[in-house]
Amino acid sequence: MASLEDMKDYQTSSGSAYQVFPKLQSDHYFSWSASMESILCSLNQWEVVTGAFIPPVHADPNAPTDKELQMERAWELRKEHAYTEIDLHIEDQQRVSIRDNQNPHLAWDTLRTVYGNHLANTRAALLAEITRIQYDGSGILEHKSKMDALQIKLIEAGHPVPEPLYLNFFVNSLPEEFDAITSCVPPFGRRHAR
Repeated sequence: MASLEDMKDYQTSSGSAYQVFPKLQSDHYFSWSASMESILCSLNQWEVVTGAFIPPVHADPNAPTDKELQMERAWELRKEHAYTEIDLHIEDQQRVSIRDNQNPHLAWDTLRTVYGNHLANTRAALLAEITRIQYDGSGILEHKSKMDALQIKLIEAGHPVPEPLYLNFFVNSLPEEFDAITSCVPPFGRRHAR
């Protein structure tokens, strides 16, 4: 069981953290959650959010001691601050999913379920798109820009494509007329079956 000092051993954000990364929107849950985890860890709040730090239990629920009541108040305050950190890093539209829930652990799980699952489907669609995209003759730089945009969307969806694999997708998206160039790009010079 945690001590009263453990209950009080946390910080709240100074407000400057709000400028560091964008608030949660529907399209970047994974990068947001990684940044948010860092903030919560630095404030010694992460264990409250994960549920690893549990609320105090009274030895006798009908007659709690003064120390147990102090620990309970400290726990409630810590839980409130952890929830507030999450809430302040969410855009208004995303607050709807946690509005009726002031528990930071349940709020975090809800956000992961709502936005993480949504982005898992988005990742699958983006991966399918980047593997099937073909050069449309609009210009090589424009084609690369389209592929770069897909790569950025995949990063935001929590699935960055490693550079060698990205290069493989790019090379294989080009028509045969580019073989003289793509054959010079090791180890992806040979075309895969389309």
